[in-house]
Amino acid sequence: EMLRSLVGSEMCIRDRVKAMRTSVGWFSSPACAVIYQTSKYVALFSSKGYAIGSKFRIWLDGEEQIRQQEAGEHGEELLGFVEDMLAICGSRDYVFFMDAAVTDRFMQEGSLRTYLEEEADLGGEAGGKLRSTILTGFGSSEIMSAVRTLALVCDACLWPLLRCIGSHDHILDVLPKLWPQTLAFFKEAAANPKNIIDGSLELLLSCDTEAKLTARGKRSAIDMARIRKLVAGDELVSKMLSAAFTAMAASTENHASEFLPGGSLAAEVITDDMRERLAGCPMTSTGAERVFALGRALDKRAGAQRDETRSGLLLGDMDDTAAFMRDRANSEQEWAQLRKLARKKLHVTMKMQREHLGLQLRAARQEKLAAKRAKRAAKNAEKARVQALVLATKFSELRSMGNDELKDQLRAHKLNAVSYTHLRAHETPEH
Repeated sequence: EMLRSLVGSEMCIRDRVKAMRTSVGWFSSPACAVIYQTSKYVALFSSKGYAIGSKFRIWLDGEEQIRQQEAGEHGEELLGFVEDMLAICGSRDYVFFMDAAVTDRFMQEGSLRTYLEEEADLGGEAGGKLRSTILTGFGSSEIMSAVRTLALVCDACLWPLLRCIGSHDHILDVLPKLWPQTLAFFKEAAANPKNIIDGSLELLLSCDTEAKLTARGKRSAIDMARIRKLVAGDELVSKMLSAAFTAMAASTENHASEFLPGGSLAAEVITDDMRERLAGCPMTSTGAERVFALGRALDKRAGAQRDETRSGLLLGDMDDTAAFMRDRANSEQEWAQLRKLARKKLHVTMKMQREHLGLQLRAARQEKLAAKRAKRAAKNAEKARVQALVLATKFSELRSMGNDELKDQLRAHKLNAVSYTHLRAHETPEH
């Protein structure tokens, strides 16, 4: 039923679902597919060379400026901050949960959804396949319910778990406490999913540390408040939460059984010899995570710099610009002039640059959109007029018509034409 509501007809299910899931893998769900494709579309930097996200961010900053000018203040809705979307690399399946709330943020009117609809109206080629599949996911209430379910799971238990396993404590000081408490939470959440929805039930671990209140954390709180309001009373979300926590409880009993009561590494059987043998043992795949962390640090250092600063650093390193400047006749005067110019430019932030560019591009974009939409509206009006015509059924009726009326008759028949491929698709043994 979810797939039928997603694609509109049973004939289209195979192709649309294939498009939704091709880039993620057939093992994935439609919800994970739309999260992955959204993260790919809004990527600000990519080793493959695409950076559509930078265009979206420029558009979003320009639109935010217009909203601020019209309302006199920032809107209450959180629509932007592309940098909150984390990259999904390798086996980092848990990042799907972290990106779920941001994906829901981007599906709002005035955010990525509006940008993609405008791009579709303009007929833009860049990211066309991603654009259509993301809009398909955003337009499905069932898929977005699943995305919001992932966000609720993340908010309820994922962050405390990550904080605990990310500590430098001995493995036997953490996991024998963590997994029994987590298992009890999973079972309670499976029995009472509505308490996850309203936020009254959350994972409290004795090994957890206090969460830092960051700007991203504040935005996450706004996202979760919006999501809780949207899913209040949603029975589908309750069912998915119950099923998810039931499966998580079963997996915990299976994969972490040695740390549960009665297990070989349970709290009551730990000895000094065990502690010595397991000293330095990682609590998770820290080797793989370190590779991702290093890559993210490099992206942040090289990719998030100002364009002119990065260019200057590269030039200075590659062509010895600094030595060239020092050897000039009036080098001190020129250096002073350059430093003054640099200080002046550094007062203009990257966000201010994007806002200025977004406003510059907005007028031309709105003009193109108006022309495209007017043309499409005229075409639809003409189509509706032709469809309303009464078709002639006798030759004598056609003989009495003028050229314009005959052309309309041909247009009407053309609208109702069916392709041979379509006929074959409906063919059955009876045919």
